[in-house]
Amino acid sequence: MTRTDAYFQFYCKHPEVHWALLAHLVSRNGGWNMTDLKGSLLEHIFSERSRRDFFIFLEKANAFIFHDAYPQLLLYEKSKETKKDYMHLLPQFSVSAFMEPVWQSFLKQQNSKFLTIALIINEQHYIELRLIANAYYRTSVYESFTFKYQEFFHLNHVIFPYAMEKHVKVIGLNVSHFAPLEQRIELGKKLYGMLYHSSYQLKTILKFASNNPHTGSRSDYWPQVFSSRRGKGIFSPTLNIAWENREHTFTNGDWYQSGDPLPYFKEVTLPEKLDITRQYAITLAIVRAGAGFLSLKDHLIKAGHNKRGKE
Repeated sequence: MTRTDAYFQFYCKHPEVHWALLAHLVSRNGGWNMTDLKGSLLEHIFSERSRRDFFIFLEKANAFIFHDAYPQLLLYEKSKETKKDYMHLLPQFSVSAFMEPVWQSFLKQQNSKFLTIALIINEQHYIELRLIANAYYRTSVYESFTFKYQEFFHLNHVIFPYAMEKHVKVIGLNVSHFAPLEQRIELGKKLYGMLYHSSYQLKTILKFASNNPHTGSRSDYWPQVFSSRRGKGIFSPTLNIAWENREHTFTNGDWYQSGDPLPYFKEVTLPEKLDITRQYAITLAIVRAGAGFLSLKDHLIKAGHNKRGKE
């Protein structure tokens, strides 16, 4: 079972834990970002090294969050099944002291929103020093031309596809993986707010997630635009074909030493328009045209080199 599937299976058993669904959908986006690196939309702007650096960064972010969060989910599941509080075991899994009272409160009061925001705060702090602030990734990924290219064309969307009659539309936000900590927490809260904005919207997103297993290819949601095979639309490979599995090492250390976390719980304002289907489609069209130009330029440069070589 993949990390993405594990989140969704947990949510299906425990829908009161809203964060698990949010994590599932964000993890889907992580997979799409990874396969974009090997797909036809962006392949002409990446060097092999920058492609691999960005993949490793994305993979570590997903793996680190799962490593920290999933034991928390399993302890909650055990506590729920036995009607006994097992949250005192969280330190055994190197979970921050910040989370123990949060989970204990949730066992009694079932405040799904409070738990979700607390987990967003915790996970963003967890990866801050371990990954986001890492000098190598800031230089090789964040300051690279290819990353700036993606940000310029707003390619770093986190999208939630949803089924609408015979069509799949998307809601979402443009995000930056290297935004300041506070901004990333606010973005996480906004994504959560969008997800649970209305029961009907949530139902349509769940319908898509249930009916479309995650493969990593963007053809999961728009098969008329993307294809997991070359020669049909925008090539977007499946994750198991694009990248090999990787092993990770994890370091201990609690981010929460002192300070008041309450400001992080303040309300956020959602965008006036949640649906970004049209905007996202236009972005794809622009980038696709740009990719075609870069491909043509590439061929002309190679042709020029070959001609000079023959002379």
